[in-house]
Amino acid sequence: MPRRTRLTPTAHQTTGPFFPAQYIRAGDNDLAGITRGKKPDGEAVFIHGRVTNAHGQPAVNVILEIWQADPAGKFNAPGFLGWGRTWTDRSGSYSFITVKPGPFQQSRGSNRWFAPRLSIRLIGSGLMRPLITCLYFPDEPHNAEDPQLQAIGNRAARERLMAVPEPHDGAPAGATSLRYDICLGGRDGHTFLED
Repeated sequence: MPRRTRLTPTAHQTTGPFFPAQYIRAGDNDLAGITRGKKPDGEAVFIHGRVTNAHGQPAVNVILEIWQADPAGKFNAPGFLGWGRTWTDRSGSYSFITVKPGPFQQSRGSNRWFAPRLSIRLIGSGLMRPLITCLYFPDEPHNAEDPQLQAIGNRAARERLMAVPEPHDGAPAGATSLRYDICLGGRDGHTFLED
């Protein structure tokens, strides 16, 4: 009797890229308002990086959406939208301008805190469903106690969630520049949250 091999199911449909040109408008990637002449409330941060596939090739036209707390750790704060969107170019590169979020309580009245983070959702051709991950800031004291970060047992997987200081020519004057690369699979695949 021939030996059976286990086959991985393949999709009959994938998401995107079914986005009209106006889906992402100029400035959608600027949560701080710097490109509109606004002085940011808090520490300005320029996030840049590349999205690659499992073979290290650029993942082109991937939509990235971020949402975050304001510098005081509050969501839905007046004057701060806390949400932005951009896409990757032909080299798989993307960028956001924002303000560094503050830590926030795990629950009302709790003395336990979530570390400052950007939540990131990726949508693109070939992805079966949106992927969700988080960008953590380096050298944050709350990183050591963040329950979501600590639930990831693999040290290398946790480290892939940390942004790395790296200058960039596109960073606005005075903004902290951080690199955050995302690999969609393979041996060095990124850490994504389960549904």
